[in-house]
Amino acid sequence: MSPWKHRKKGYICQRFKEKEEGDTSPLFYWKSMDLKAEITKLVEEKIAGSDNFLVEVKVNPGKIIVTLDHQQGVKIDDCVAVSRFLQDQLEASGVFEKHELEVGSPGMEEPLKVLRQYHKRQGREVSVVTFDGIKTYRNTDVGR
Repeated sequence: MSPWKHRKKGYICQRFKEKEEGDTSPLFYWKSMDLKAEITKLVEEKIAGSDNFLVEVKVNPGKIIVTLDHQQGVKIDDCVAVSRFLQDQLEASGVFEKHELEVGSPGMEEPLKVLRQYHKRQGREVSVVTFDGIKTYRNTDVGR
């Protein structure tokens, strides 16, 4: 049987045999989760119990971008701690041989992506892109 199969969307994926215990193959392998889901799980584990929250995990060719936020702004020490944690947890997988890791906070011009970001900006002006164009609103009715 061929190691290649076609998926409905036209992507070609290589099929891997079940990883056996003690297998030290350098192949990057995830049993039931993709890389983005695994990183999301690890970041949420690391920041649990803190006021930091995960905004987004992006996995691009050659780069993994993790975006964190906090009610008063993310501290660089928090970004460093998450970065080191991810490196420690994923080093054996070989993911960093092909991907650079970037952990940071969202920029001021970045769109709001999770509800906690809207709550963080409650009482401040926000620009909202509507079908009619960009409009500025006072952010007082967050979550309603």
